[in-house]
Amino acid sequence: MPVTPKALWQWDTSDPNNPYPIGYGIGSTPTTTKTGLCPEDIRDFAGVPLWYRGNPPREYSDKQILSQIRQAEDKFEIETGILLTPTYIASAPYRNATDAVSGGVTPTSPDGTMHLGVDYDLEDLPYDFRFQDSQDDGWLVCGLHYKPLRIFNNDITAVKSFNYCYPLLNNYYDISPSWFVETKDYSYLRIVPNKNVQMLPLFALQLAVAGFSNNLPGGWVLMYTAGLAPSDYKGRFSCVLNAISAGVCANILSQIQGSVSMGVTETTTVADGTQFTSKFDPKGPYAGLINTFKSQSEEATEMAYTLVGGPMITTL
Repeated sequence: MPVTPKALWQWDTSDPNNPYPIGYGIGSTPTTTKTGLCPEDIRDFAGVPLWYRGNPPREYSDKQILSQIRQAEDKFEIETGILLTPTYIASAPYRNATDAVSGGVTPTSPDGTMHLGVDYDLEDLPYDFRFQDSQDDGWLVCGLHYKPLRIFNNDITAVKSFNYCYPLLNNYYDISPSWFVETKDYSYLRIVPNKNVQMLPLFALQLAVAGFSNNLPGGWVLMYTAGLAPSDYKGRFSCVLNAISAGVCANILSQIQGSVSMGVTETTTVADGTQFTSKFDPKGPYAGLINTFKSQSEEATEMAYTLVGGPMITTL
């Protein structure tokens, strides 16, 4: 049965050559950030006023905070491979209608090819076939680039289609979804035949796992859904919100602390005849708090990565 891919993000596709996301999540209430974090969440997390000191003082605006959240989310995804919102991934998208039909994919786009913002949210690289993963009578195992695998919209499997491309075949070898055995958080996919094994196209299977497969290149083309859902943030992946929030607070305080001291290392005030002296950290009045937030962000990021197959080795 052909797979019909459909983007999960909310997109502006008024210019089909330059689509851009305007909302995330699934359902009728998309969020402006991938995690659902908003400026008020960051102000509460910071615990100190996010204001530039001046005459008059100026608040760090919602627009600025949203920009910081989005940058922190992108940084987190790049470092960990953990996607923060439900995402339809094409590895790789079909740009030729004939190839799409051969691969068992029916794009939503009317020209029969796959378009960003309509048929998928994220383009992934195609996967190289690795002979060693299937030798010694082992079934094929594929570790996906993005984590964690998630099933959305009442589908049966997170992996929608999985096709093997091999130079000695004149078409795609389509693998039945009934063979997929998924490890969701770690995003491992195992290919395990589970029915009608005696009736399989043995010629294709033998080419895929034996003989010339150690000498000739091959590759996987697949479509899958991954990314944390809102329910994940209420459970074992709640640490992700701490990682993003702490990182955002560290960045904002680094920007505004200069306006608090303006290069002054010490201030003196007199109240009721008593003199009070306040000394600032030479690195800035928020230096200690910034370091605390940075450490908190790094620890929470490491914890999140461990949940999807760590431990984490990092230079953070």
